[in-house]
Amino acid sequence: MHHDVRNPFLIVIVLLSLLIGSATLTRGHEWGDDFASYIMQAQSILNGDPAGFVEHNSFTIFESSFQIGPVAYPWGYPLLLTPALVLKGLHLSL
Repeated sequence: MHHDVRNPFLIVIVLLSLLIGSATLTRGHEWGDDFASYIMQAQSILNGDPAGFVEHNSFTIFESSFQIGPVAYPWGYPLLLTPALVLKGLHLSL
């Protein structure tokens, strides 16, 4: 038997989640996570432009309201991430 009635409780939860989630995504929020920098460093290795990464990230770090990390982390971990980037690329759905 197929019911075509939507669950109002579920709809309210989804809408509240979207509202709360969108309210927390502001430019002034400090996420405090440096994994994105590791990925960008790994991508710069693959692009053959680590100096370009350092140049662009220097601007980002020094012009940011919150300096949560260094301009560049040691290159060992980003180097270990490069095979994953080669195999999978950058996809938000993974």
